[in-house]
Amino acid sequence: MNTDSLITFFATLHTFGAIIGVATVTFAETFYTAAARDGIIDHHERKYLRQLFHGLRFGMILVLLSGVALVVLEYLVPDATQLVLEAPFWALMTLTLIVIGFASMLVRKTTPWRVASSGILVGWWFILLLDLGYMNSLGYINIMLLYVLASVLIAGVLGYAQVLLKKKSD
Repeated sequence: MNTDSLITFFATLHTFGAIIGVATVTFAETFYTAAARDGIIDHHERKYLRQLFHGLRFGMILVLLSGVALVVLEYLVPDATQLVLEAPFWALMTLTLIVIGFASMLVRKTTPWRVASSGILVGWWFILLLDLGYMNSLGYINIMLLYVLASVLIAGVLGYAQVLLKKKSD
């Protein structure tokens, strides 16, 4: 197996991990917003959310391992394409660390749920969009500023949706 096919394999694995992450985080956020409309998350809802987090963990493991493999392959193999030297790849790695950081803060309850959950949701979507090449023409700072803007916007939208659902259930 040559290096180009290995790079393609790990890039595909990275995208597959991102798809798993996006699917589970989107479903989890939708389910959480609907479950929290009464202000209480019961035992069954909590159990279901825990199952969704297993999918997030699996997606993140795939993203991390394939990302490390891509760095090693592209950095150490002289004839490999050097995508690791470009801004979108490093934005992707930064977003991965941000998602892990927000998840850690959420577990330790050191940040508000709405801030962490919107940061994680938008982070996963940005990872997938970068994997698919949608923001490859942007620089690192532009990608990260767009991430912050999208996170704030999504936090507002999700907060508003929760308020609407709460009013509807009253």
